[in-house]
Amino acid sequence: MNVLLTGFEPFKKEKVNPSWEVCKALSEKGLEGVDLTVKKLSVVFDEAKTKAIEYCSQVTPDVILHLGEAGERTHIALERIAINCDSASIKDNKGQKRDNQVIEPEGNDGYFTTIPVARIVEALKEAGIPAVISNSAGTYLCNHVLYGTLHHVRKENLPVKVGFIHLPYLPQQTVDKPQKASMSLDLMVKAVGIAIRECE
Repeated sequence: MNVLLTGFEPFKKEKVNPSWEVCKALSEKGLEGVDLTVKKLSVVFDEAKTKAIEYCSQVTPDVILHLGEAGERTHIALERIAINCDSASIKDNKGQKRDNQVIEPEGNDGYFTTIPVARIVEALKEAGIPAVISNSAGTYLCNHVLYGTLHHVRKENLPVKVGFIHLPYLPQQTVDKPQKASMSLDLMVKAVGIAIRECE
């Protein structure tokens, strides 16, 4: 199985992003029987989406799994849908802000992800990992990249499964955030590895 796994660079003054830390760890560890390519995406509107599509063309994967940080969440969150809208209260890493802007003028209002979301969540729970299905990937960069990838795959009629997983903060990110939950890198790496296996 050929898998493209992406994570994001840090944003909002954070020094790390758990999504990229998980990518690096999985790349070093490897997954038996999986040809894994990991790529880092910028937290920049349009640029991140364009790069994700470029990587898809370069790698020709069977599965594309995007990872992102959602520091307000307590569980591994499997996204079910992406919507055709950029609208966020915070700027991206180049200072751009989007307010109710369409991502793809010719695209559908929304696209469902094509990985087995429910099966992955059940597999994670069976492994003792907190996991949920999420029905909103937000309207920031995570949704932007997921929607752009799903639109590209649909438009080109590619036989590729596409999904997105939101990850909680790493423990070191919550040192000065006493009310925020976190999850260890090892547990998140294990979770993403299980998710990839369930896509076979």
